[in-house]
Parts: sequence; C-alpha cells; structure tokens
Amino acid sequence: MPYAIAICACFGAWLLAAGSVYQAAIELDRVQVDRARLAQAKDAQPPPPPASRWWWFLPPVAVLIHAQRSRRYRSSVLSALTRSEAEQWFEFSDKAIGWIVVGSGGLLLAAKETWSMTAEAELPSWSLWIVFAAMLALCTSFTVYRLHRSHGLVRSVDERRSTRSSYSSG
Repeated sequence: MPYAIAICACFGAWLLAAGSVYQAAIELDRVQVDRARLAQAKDAQPPPPPASRWWWFLPPVAVLIHAQRSRRYRSSVLSALTRSEAEQWFEFSDKAIGWIVVGSGGLLLAAKETWSMTAEAELPSWSLWIVFAAMLALCTSFTVYRLHRSHGLVRSVDERRSTRSSYSSG
C-alpha cells in the first residue's frame, strides 16, 4: 500500500508540473505583444560592452558591473518603446516570471515525489534520473502537442471560413 501511495503522489506531482507548464504556455501565447517592435527596439540599442575578464578575480564586483550595465541597456531599450509597448512587455514578463515560479515549484515537488517513489520501490538511484527525464519529456511533449494541435485546429477553421466566403461571394 505505501508503494501505491508513492506512485499516486509521484504522478500527482507530475500532473501539477505538467499543468502549470501547459497553462503558462496557453496564457503567454495569448498575451498580445508586438514581438517585432520589441526586437527592433532591442536591436536599435548598442549592446553593453562586456566587463574585463579580470573582474572575475573579484566575482562580486564582476556581478555588480554586469548588473549595472544590464540595467542601463534595459533602460535604453525601454525608453525606445511607447507606453503601450512597454506595458505589453511588462504584462508578458510578469506572467512569465509568475509561471516560472509556479512551474519550478511543481517541478521540485515532482522531483521529491519521484525520489520517494523510487526509494519506496527500492530501485537503484540511477532509476530516479531515468524516471525524472522521461516524465519531464512527457510533460514537455504534452504541452507542445496540445499547442500545436490547437493552433492547427484554429488554422483549419479559418481556412474553412475563407473557403466558404469565397464560394458565397462567387
């Protein structure tokens, strides 16, 4: 019985991880962002020069220099955007960060439950990594498949409508 509970907990945790990745993909796909305009604004700004490699002998200083240059670059890119474009970007990035946190929590829970399941079954330790990799691939494949399927169905509906409208107008 404890093994059955460990299996249920493992699959439940992976459903949580897969569900959060899928929901994140759906929501981020629906956010209206002018990606071409964002890329244009980014490309119009010169990238920050890299810090000297010598700074890595003092890693905290190197990190601070890199962060300061990144902040300046991000600020210059944002100043090239309109208010509406900046709002689109922040809506997208805020949702993305939120879903990264939720998905990471689900993934950590899935890792713990996968470990518990393999320990309860007294499987060799390497089996944890095989099960983890297989479940991660399954979760990712599910999301890719569902989004690809949804986009394909929407395209086929659009094609049928355009075909019907060309028949009715002719």
